[in-house]
Amino acid sequence: MTNKQLICPFCGLGCAVTLKIDEFGRPYAVDAFEGDHVSKGKACPKPFSIPSFLNSSNRLAHPMKRKENGFVEISWGDAIKEISERIKEITKSDDPSSLGFLGSANCTNEDNYVFQKFARAIGTNNIDHHASFFALSEINAMYKSLGIPSLSSTYEELLKSSVVLIWGFNPAETNPVLMGQYILKAKEKGAKVVVVDPRKTKTAWFSDIHLMLNPKTDYALALSLLNVIFNEKLYDKNYSERINLSQKSIEVINSYSPEVVEKICGIQANTIRQVAKLIATSGKASILWGLGILQQINGEDIIEALLTISALCGYLGKEGCVVGGIKNEVNLQGASDMGVLPNFLPGYIDVSNKNEIEKFSKIWGFYVPDKEGMNAFEMLYSSNSTKIKGLYIMGMNPLVLLPNMNLTKKILENLDFLVVQDSFFTETAEFADIILPAATLPEKDGTVTNFERRVRWNNKAVEPVGEAKPDWMIVREIAKELGFESFFSFNSTEEVTREISSVNPLYSNITPEKLKENTSGIFWNINTNDKNEEKFLFLKGFYTPSGKFELQLNETFEIEKQSANLPFLLITFEYAGQHGAATLTRNFSPLMKRWGEAIGELNVETAKSLGINEGDKVKIKTEYGEFSCKVHLTQNIVKDVIAVPWHFGANSIFSCEIAKKYRKPELKVFPCSIIIQGEKQ
Repeated sequence: MTNKQLICPFCGLGCAVTLKIDEFGRPYAVDAFEGDHVSKGKACPKPFSIPSFLNSSNRLAHPMKRKENGFVEISWGDAIKEISERIKEITKSDDPSSLGFLGSANCTNEDNYVFQKFARAIGTNNIDHHASFFALSEINAMYKSLGIPSLSSTYEELLKSSVVLIWGFNPAETNPVLMGQYILKAKEKGAKVVVVDPRKTKTAWFSDIHLMLNPKTDYALALSLLNVIFNEKLYDKNYSERINLSQKSIEVINSYSPEVVEKICGIQANTIRQVAKLIATSGKASILWGLGILQQINGEDIIEALLTISALCGYLGKEGCVVGGIKNEVNLQGASDMGVLPNFLPGYIDVSNKNEIEKFSKIWGFYVPDKEGMNAFEMLYSSNSTKIKGLYIMGMNPLVLLPNMNLTKKILENLDFLVVQDSFFTETAEFADIILPAATLPEKDGTVTNFERRVRWNNKAVEPVGEAKPDWMIVREIAKELGFESFFSFNSTEEVTREISSVNPLYSNITPEKLKENTSGIFWNINTNDKNEEKFLFLKGFYTPSGKFELQLNETFEIEKQSANLPFLLITFEYAGQHGAATLTRNFSPLMKRWGEAIGELNVETAKSLGINEGDKVKIKTEYGEFSCKVHLTQNIVKDVIAVPWHFGANSIFSCEIAKKYRKPELKVFPCSIIIQGEKQ
């Protein structure tokens, strides 16, 4: 029997765990890793599912091809040959932009780096990953304002914070290690915890102040906090040296006094002032946000307002201050760093930067396209989406993640060619022409980057199931078949890591040798010679062209309007024991027993007005479909709102209409009706 240390394949906190393997090489149990610098020897419920999903009967073990009566197994050689031939056919009759590529925040940096390089070798920037669903708002807002999209410092700085503002997520359930080892320990040391959420979550129960706002009014509340800080001159007096704050932005801030916003948010004006003063005068405040903001259509505006609060108060690049988003997937930070984005090359190099395009073209040996590509939503739903003839999906299950499931199914069915490369037979895989079996994270080597920019080497713990292979290796073979062998001559994971280090300026100090020696990981940084900047970004300013914090606040924000036919609001949330589209967690019976179905949360008074009782099954209807679930009645949610966990397809009844400004649809709040479906069961 042996123990293997590996990175937990779930949230982006980046904890290490210990996988126990029997004498036959089979995983049978998981323990927290006592010496882990991130988890401090603790673990949440999710990693205990690792042995179950590794041994799941739902695993993909062999390449498969669609036939009239279903899927049949084929050889790797035949699968690779057919994919390359179909890619050639599509790019011959259309241009390369008729192909789309969806990478994965569940795959390693090496997998994602090779995948995005492959898309660009073919000639398109139509490449994206889970970022559109989980982090598009943050990437855009932080890049524009700060020049780099990342958490401003490490988790350890939370322990020195005087105030921790938690906006739009519930770490007590979704990131228990972050909550227990950092936030609650900060509270024990005297920090005040403020939670902003329309639900009184488990995190809110631990808070000193809970702002239980009306859904979709976050931007107004953030602007009102700014209003108090700005007009009462609570900001850092040196702010003007670091911030380009336009007159128009000041006018926007002045429009949202606490008295005005009280009527919008349902939060008393005095409470808004209290929180603003608490944040601004604390000296050391951390501001963390999650999917409650990131998935709103105007999440970019909200994040810009929160960043402005941090900048005005001098909390960016300061000890005891952590500012940024806490997202779902294990390697969302890393996949974004690798350039699996339609507008950025590795290291957040803008594809419109001609000089950088020339550099990458020279290093890679082929012309890198300089036209910005389509993101995941645009590939499937925009007016230009009809141009997408073929789609290559690696480690992502968009049918569960994306809105309007019925329309998404039709779009996938109408593609000329669909390749799905995954470890499991997902809902999306059902529509594929070719399915390729990929190794899971515990079955391969490679690097993973957590929210705080900590890059770690993940050790292969067990052999892949059947004929499954690491994702980068599969892509390499297809590239070779297409004649790109000289561009993809990698013979090991380490060779890919070294190329990443040579082309990605953020990873220039990171090598396989260093990572294997430093098992706690290495922080990527921009000024590689500055040891202080390893753990802090923005110490010496911002990474924008001006070197200042750039800001242009928008005047308006959108509130989803209820109507006579759709008088309520549907919001989504996450279960403690499920993860993302539940591709991994659905294979572990203890998690499924407790968190195996969607239970909606409904305010007691709202339920009474509808004649709904505890445990009744209801039908939630929007213009785009309906979703059924049982309900739990509670006072811990604002009135006229139903909250549903999104792991089971609740997003399917949201609209896929893309807001041009934000390049995304609404994924968090939507008008609905609620109807009793049956008797209590």
